[in-house]
Amino acid sequence: MNNRKTILLSAIALLLCIYIVQLIRAGSTSVKNITLKDTPTVYSMKTATGEVLLTCTKDGKWIVGAQNYPANDNLATSIRDDIKNIKILDTVSHSDSAATLERYGLDTAQAVTVTASDADGKVLRTIIIGKESSTGSQTYIKIGSGKDIYLVSGSLKNTFGKSVGELRSDEVYSVKDSDISHVAVSSAEGKWELEKSGTPEVWSIASGNKSITLDTEKTASFVSSLATLNAQSWADENTVLPENGGVTMTLTAAGKEISVTVYKIGNGKDDKDDKYLGTSTSTPYKFYLAKYAADRYMKKLDDLKK
Repeated sequence: MNNRKTILLSAIALLLCIYIVQLIRAGSTSVKNITLKDTPTVYSMKTATGEVLLTCTKDGKWIVGAQNYPANDNLATSIRDDIKNIKILDTVSHSDSAATLERYGLDTAQAVTVTASDADGKVLRTIIIGKESSTGSQTYIKIGSGKDIYLVSGSLKNTFGKSVGELRSDEVYSVKDSDISHVAVSSAEGKWELEKSGTPEVWSIASGNKSITLDTEKTASFVSSLATLNAQSWADENTVLPENGGVTMTLTAAGKEISVTVYKIGNGKDDKDDKYLGTSTSTPYKFYLAKYAADRYMKKLDDLKK
């Protein structure tokens, strides 16, 4: 009986030792968060094909590229957050040999090197981003000049591997639809204007064919659709505007005028081949519009009648 108790107690002790060892191993490979105390303002993202610079200005606006294009706020914020907070899931290698770097996509030909600095140029963090893991949403990286290779949470190459064009904001302008008080349209076919007045406020024809009776809902919906304009894509800065005049629409919103001119470019045979090039007083850059967006600015007064 005593022997049986001894064997049983020994087995329990052995299992306890195994459990403790497992806990120690698990603790050594547990998730580790590395957080920057300071917030960088300048981000350099280098690949084998070039470098992209993203900057947060003193007034909190994001700009990207050598031309200081306005940047997409959401994408820029993701870059800021992902460089500040790194969640390490595991250390996969302590070697930075050429073969190991290539295996994890951390060699110069494949990697994205991100350097985050403060406004004075002090480097706060550098990470080298390699391949995603086979499970997805996890990435292999190196931090600074260290040799260790880590598996971290997130698809970091998707965040940091974007071009200047991908990081640019597509916003041409944005106003509150309730602030729009006047709309004027001018084209080769003529001119017309709408104005908002009265209590309650209603839209009426200020100039043009005043014999038309406006459809209240159509007109309100049309004006509301003009509150925001996003570019489908940005045109090359050397793009030449067509010689034939476009359609120019000028909005007055909160006392400020914004003009948009839209040019239809096509062969006249098939609408599917048409493109729409635009300019606006709200941006120095030419842009392309989707057809549904261009149609708003090429609206005819007859389209609003009851």
